[in-house]
Amino acid sequence: MAKEAARLKHNIDTKYMNFGFAGHSKTGKSSLINSLRGLKNNAEFAAGVDTIEKTHKVQMYPFTEAEFKMIRLYDIPGCGTVTHKTDGYYMIFLLFCFFGF
Repeated sequence: MAKEAARLKHNIDTKYMNFGFAGHSKTGKSSLINSLRGLKNNAEFAAGVDTIEKTHKVQMYPFTEAEFKMIRLYDIPGCGTVTHKTDGYYMIFLLFCFFGF
């Protein structure tokens, strides 16, 4: 799949800096996104966290502060679970379409 098609699938607007957070399940990706946004894990509009697998689809989280409006953070489901295998993870979630991951 071409990079532009992958960006369309995730609704990525290239005028923003789009950072994807990928890795194994239960390693703190959602908590890190919340921390970077200055939110506690249980705050309204925070990325969902739980003791079991919580993120099941790629989810975008924007900043509300004006100085960070051009940055978008994407929470990507963790790999190494029954739902999201490690094999093929990079291509399944089209990680190549993010600015960094």
